[in-house]
Amino acid sequence: MSDFEDDEMEEIDGEELSEEQSELLANAYLSFSDKFAEYVRQMDKDLFKRAVDYAKTFTEEDIPGISLTYHIEEDDNKETE
Repeated sequence: MSDFEDDEMEEIDGEELSEEQSELLANAYLSFSDKFAEYVRQMDKDLFKRAVDYAKTFTEEDIPGISLTYHIEEDDNKETE
């Protein structure tokens, strides 16, 4: 069972969020997560791959009814040794 409760994002500092505020918050979170993941991917590919593997272990069970797909782009400019 997930620690996430349905109403966790409906309130901030005890104040209820409107539907528009909830959507803006979700979009901001997704944007931040995407940019953060891209930064880590560019700076430390091995760490990024380990983080994806780690994320797979808890998303398989904690999000019932939702299937996530993971895609790691290989670096086309990779130097061969």
